[in-house]
Amino acid sequence: IRDRSPSRGLGDVYKRQVFVSHRLNEVLEVCRDIFVLKDGSLVAETNAESTDEGDLHGHMVGRVRQADFHAEGRQGSGLRERIALSVHGAGCRDRAQYNRSDAQRFVFRDVSLDLHQGEILGVVGLVGSGKSSLARCLAGANRLDEGEVTLDGRVFQKVSTARMKHLGVVYLSPDRHTDSLIQTDPVKSNISLPSGERDQYGFVRRGGIWKSRLERSEADSAMTRYDIKATSGMKTSQLSGGNQQKVALAKWTRREPSVLILDNPTAGVDVGAKGEIYDTLRDLAETGTAILIVGDDLPELIGLSDRILVMRYGRIVETVDASPENKPDEEHVIGLMT
Repeated sequence: IRDRSPSRGLGDVYKRQVFVSHRLNEVLEVCRDIFVLKDGSLVAETNAESTDEGDLHGHMVGRVRQADFHAEGRQGSGLRERIALSVHGAGCRDRAQYNRSDAQRFVFRDVSLDLHQGEILGVVGLVGSGKSSLARCLAGANRLDEGEVTLDGRVFQKVSTARMKHLGVVYLSPDRHTDSLIQTDPVKSNISLPSGERDQYGFVRRGGIWKSRLERSEADSAMTRYDIKATSGMKTSQLSGGNQQKVALAKWTRREPSVLILDNPTAGVDVGAKGEIYDTLRDLAETGTAILIVGDDLPELIGLSDRILVMRYGRIVETVDASPENKPDEEHVIGLMT
């Protein structure tokens, strides 16, 4: 931050307490005075009584946030007839609690769902509800102990990340720093990371020769498409959180997946990057990709989803219609979760 400073010392704000966050509702609830930074400069100074989320969003990204920001531009494709992914009677044991009674050994159990082509399906629940474990199991990252997964007419009782990837099912972890990206590698290497084989999306020629020119080309194309503010040779650790998340998303979407599974895809991302990620997900759904989003941000899930599954104590307890003309309110969903 250069040559700019608030007109009042930050020490005057609530006895030197400073709260830094992308969660605008929390900023308005907790803070008295609010300072908005953009590109290293102070662009606005206001207070919680005289502003709202829309105004703050406008200062941060250059446009005012509307009430239906999460859902804007999505008319809803409706549930298409083709089921992209089906799960029946799925269960996953909690190996850390393996010696306990049968009812306590499972993170989730007896879970059945259908994910349709072109649908955005949200999954919500409190911590410990099993929602994140469900996402990992469907992608093959965790072992499925019970039940079966049907994909493109084929039934699987055991899945792996490699098998699911080649069948068009990809997974974006909530922890981009350790699970999704190699921070010390350049952007281009992270975009090619899941495709080091000889297939239509791979970067390896006959004889094991790496397609370096294609790698650079794909990285440049992804940075243009997702407005990633970087060069292909920059270390990923040098990028902002929002740009890192767009790199993580780009590495999977270039494979044209039929099913995209995401866990809290906008966690730790600024509001501008969130809007770009929302646009990407809506575009993918419109072209037929089936999307399953596990999340903790209820307004986001309600705005994006066509349907919402509510999990409690490792089971799906409710299916909520979230079509554009019938969006539920946040209090109703919280009631089902608890």
